[in-house]
Amino acid sequence: MNPNILIVTDKDNIYIELLRMADHSLPRVVRYLNTCMPFAMLAGSSTIGACLVEKNDALYNIVNLVITPAEQGKGYGRELLSYVLDYIRSQGGRYVEIGCANSSMRQIMMFQRAGFR
Repeated sequence: MNPNILIVTDKDNIYIELLRMADHSLPRVVRYLNTCMPFAMLAGSSTIGACLVEKNDALYNIVNLVITPAEQGKGYGRELLSYVLDYIRSQGGRYVEIGCANSSMRQIMMFQRAGFR
């Protein structure tokens, strides 16, 4: 199944518990939802992934990128990241930062393959 990725205009449709899989701090996730552009990855009617992007002038910061555990390892994270980076480029973005916990080796490898250092 090929999932659809879309920019979510109704932030209430972003599943907070999904975002908390990448950041356990509820206050921080709520703050991100208030300041970031949300993206959702849908498979049918189910949300299987999400990404939050914060913009400060010419700098974009990917503050949260998560795929549900059942769908991890299938390339969906890479697909969502690629979509978000294409969107940022289309908006004239030139600089993108992303943070990742040291214990997330699979994520670090995915980000390195996408060109992050």
